[in-house]
Amino acid sequence: MIVSNRISAGWSLAALAVVALLGGAAMAQSSFTPDTGSVGTEVVITGSGFGAGGKAMLVDSTTGATKPVTTALTVTSWTDTQIVADVNKAPKGGLKDYGVEVAPKGSAAAAIPGTFTLAPLSLSGVSPETGAVGSTIAINGNYFGSKKGKVSLLVSGPKGIVAKACKVATWTMNPATGASTATAALPKVPAGTYQLVVDNGLSNATWTNDITVTGP
Repeated sequence: MIVSNRISAGWSLAALAVVALLGGAAMAQSSFTPDTGSVGTEVVITGSGFGAGGKAMLVDSTTGATKPVTTALTVTSWTDTQIVADVNKAPKGGLKDYGVEVAPKGSAAAAIPGTFTLAPLSLSGVSPETGAVGSTIAINGNYFGSKKGKVSLLVSGPKGIVAKACKVATWTMNPATGASTATAALPKVPAGTYQLVVDNGLSNATWTNDITVTGP
């Protein structure tokens, strides 16, 4: 008897048991955390019946393609009851919700209930908000991602508004919670007030208060 090669997230445990009797061990109802993150987020999938290894992936079923578009997760640990995998590459679909699937060796891919949201970065604090050219500011927020992004001041000039890059010294994101920090040096600009923008390649955010540069 042929069994469908994808197990719906909504199947009951009884249905999964039937699949196991018909051919091959089935995964018990599973879950994952966190359900929101960015590139660099560590996803922990718990359940049973995962076997000794395999693949984990994000799945985009909203593209209109015949087959869902998948983005592989980088597996760092795999046991029969827990899979730990990193989001090391942004899905082509960008900021949106994705399904999570696992495919143990020798078994078909199966959906894990719930969705994983690839979230935009957000800012929660900048300190200090006043400083001289070359001084360091600390930026706090969420979902910066693990890959170093850009910090800029928006400067008005004869050709309109241009982004003047701040030299980024550090850029970190907690892989479990998404809490993020970055430090950057204020660029050489005339004394004045400027908007500060942080960009991680997936999204950008502007700090709510102006940054005051006092000069060299």
